[in-house]
Amino acid sequence: MATKTVREIKEYYVVDESGKRVSVVLDPKVYKDLLAELKTLRADAAKPRGKNGKRGTPKRTRRPHAIVAAKTPVSERDRITQILRDAGMLAELTPEEKATAAEWRALPEERKRHVIEKLRTTRFDPPLSESIIQDRE
Repeated sequence: MATKTVREIKEYYVVDESGKRVSVVLDPKVYKDLLAELKTLRADAAKPRGKNGKRGTPKRTRRPHAIVAAKTPVSERDRITQILRDAGMLAELTPEEKATAAEWRALPEERKRHVIEKLRTTRFDPPLSESIIQDRE
């Protein structure tokens, strides 16, 4: 599976009249990979537990993009995270983004609530999703 950068992946959001995201449009390949992985995860969950209490995945059913460490069990979260990372939909935070996150965490709770409430009541015209789509074109 070829790794794409974040800029190469195009995702579009469908929003309702209030601007709330109600759906996401994904690249068909990414969607197909996620469905295949979900099918594998459901099959793993349906398997009986072994003597060690863990559900195993036979090597023949492992996806090529799954995290495979030397006999170390991989959580569902880690597998999905790796799929999204391989598709270029997840990336490490930049130092600037980390600094901004640290500033946010350092704010008093009352200030955070005020900012969140202001963002919830802000209405964009045109909706933000449309602006993003126009900027991508």
